[in-house]
Amino acid sequence: MHAFSGDGDSNTIAKCMEIISYGGRIFKVESANHAVRRSGTTIQKLQGNTTRFSSPADIKEQKLLKQKIMKLIKRTLNAFKSNDINNHNQPRKEIVSNLISDLRNVPNHVFGKHYNCGIFCKRKNIETDNTDYSVMQSSGLLNAIQYEIGKTLVACSNTLIWNATNNPQKLL
Repeated sequence: MHAFSGDGDSNTIAKCMEIISYGGRIFKVESANHAVRRSGTTIQKLQGNTTRFSSPADIKEQKLLKQKIMKLIKRTLNAFKSNDINNHNQPRKEIVSNLISDLRNVPNHVFGKHYNCGIFCKRKNIETDNTDYSVMQSSGLLNAIQYEIGKTLVACSNTLIWNATNNPQKLL
């Protein structure tokens, strides 16, 4: 079996299939950097979507999201790192399941809801203010963020457990 790290471009797989046409199998490992970039781009589009979120309360939530986008990205990268298959002796299915749970919890963690957080969270056992979480949830913006994370990250989590990158600087 041949494995490669990719950016989500299906043309690359087609090219590899041409090269390895003798029945070899190809396993594409999603690049963590590209996956996070795609996810961040869709969340930024949500933040700028003034037609879908146009009320005065929605504008407040969009500003809050703008402040927290980098935290969402950083926490997503941390989820990849903490669930990297190379750092665990667990079955692959269990690692994928843990990654999915962590990815689905990223928005909750970033906006102040810590009850589903893992051992990485320093605020899990501390009483926290859930104001940001409540504000984001009431507008539907939190659900939209969770949907986009599901569509862009959870959907390919079985290949994101490798925490692979095709960025040469990250390999050093």
